[in-house]
Amino acid sequence: MNNLAMELTRAANAVAALGGSSAEFAGLSDTEVLAARVPIAALLRLTNTAAALLAGTNAERSRPQLGQSGLAARPGFGNPTLMVQHATGLSRIEAGRLVAVGVLMSETETAERDAAAAREAAQAAQAAAEAAEAAAQVMAEAAAAAAVDAAAEAQQAKWEAA
Repeated sequence: MNNLAMELTRAANAVAALGGSSAEFAGLSDTEVLAARVPIAALLRLTNTAAALLAGTNAERSRPQLGQSGLAARPGFGNPTLMVQHATGLSRIEAGRLVAVGVLMSETETAERDAAAAREAAQAAQAAAEAAEAAAQVMAEAAAAAAVDAAAEAQQAKWEAA
């Protein structure tokens, strides 16, 4: 379960524990009434987030390129906003805002994933470059040592010949 789902579950449980009737709410103390605003506000925020994510998915699956096979078009809605409006009972403007927010959330999430992948690729490239540099250093040191050994052998051979 992702964080949103866990937070929704916690908030819904906290709100449900408050009661389910006006009599139960009337029985709450003033302190409990004031404290009840926190889980209710959290639940509203979280359900709005979930609604926006779903509206964004609806918009993605209803892209104009999909024509009549798009999610909103199949049941006869002209666009995703009308489908969200029908499902939620929101005004057309509110449904349009929900769709727009959902699309932005999806695009932001995609951009963040792409940026993370680019950072990982850059780190991998940096690690490969450092490994290549270290290998080149080792090879250069080995070549220098071989050259010193060859020079020493040549000097030794020269002295023995003299």
